[in-house]
Amino acid sequence: MIFSNNSLKGPLVSTISNFSSQLSKIALGTNQIHGTIPFGVENLVNLTYLDLDGNQLTDSIPSNIGRLYKMQELGLYGNKLSRGIPSSIA
Repeated sequence: MIFSNNSLKGPLVSTISNFSSQLSKIALGTNQIHGTIPFGVENLVNLTYLDLDGNQLTDSIPSNIGRLYKMQELGLYGNKLSRGIPSSIA
């Protein structure tokens, strides 16, 4: 699923975790997505690539994202995230 550079606005809703567990790539970089990274994202068990660079995400990186064992690339640059990188993915 690639929607980078599309001026998408709004929060990253928790229903993202309801997408097919076969989904391997989500690219939502350089949009205007705000809010937090929703819990439940760990349900996307085949995710290898998650790009959320260049948005307006806040709060912290959820520790459950470390359950995505197939993750090869995680892009979070250019957001307003705090509290550092959780030990589950460090």
